[in-house]
Amino acid sequence: MLLGEIKLQALMLIFPNDALEYSEDNIEELIYNLKASNTYSSYLSASVGAINRAFGSIEQRGLSGKDMLELELKNGTRQGEYISFDLNDHTEILKVSEVYLNGAALDFYMLTDSIINIKTAKGVGEIQLIYLKRLKRINQATSERHEIKLDAIEDAIAYFVKSDLLLGERADEAVTARNIYENMLEEYIAKNGDSGIFQTVYSLGRL
Repeated sequence: MLLGEIKLQALMLIFPNDALEYSEDNIEELIYNLKASNTYSSYLSASVGAINRAFGSIEQRGLSGKDMLELELKNGTRQGEYISFDLNDHTEILKVSEVYLNGAALDFYMLTDSIINIKTAKGVGEIQLIYLKRLKRINQATSERHEIKLDAIEDAIAYFVKSDLLLGERADEAVTARNIYENMLEEYIAKNGDSGIFQTVYSLGRL
């Protein structure tokens, strides 16, 4: 889903009686014009922070998706029965969940926020790190065509935004919107478990 779509969906929830129909082709032009309106401009500006807060909420639920990073054993630093890797350059990693070598799960622990120690015998090959992804935060300059990929839960973000932006002025609507957001995430978890996106890693045939 495009960032601009989420912003417009949130506006449509906040102003359900207004005509804000859009197509994927006119998203940028429509938002540009809406920013000139006293009615919508402040909401569009504030939606950036609200979307980032939604990202944080989704990460905390473990729903930001999982991906895989491969590490060459030869590039690690051997420390007894453990081999150490510095993940500082991999800012896309929010949390390492599993580690494999040749299909076998390995014990590991985080020595620091960025250094991982993996228990494995000496040898050659590639270690596969399965990790929870950190969602890239947006700002006011982020393109409206920036794509947000969150499986089936992108639609829930608009409800979070509505809840966040209306909390001080239309509290009842804000609470209702937050409940809808929470229910959408719970329904996703009930349907997919906590590893729905993880299955795509296995489909690569690398583990």
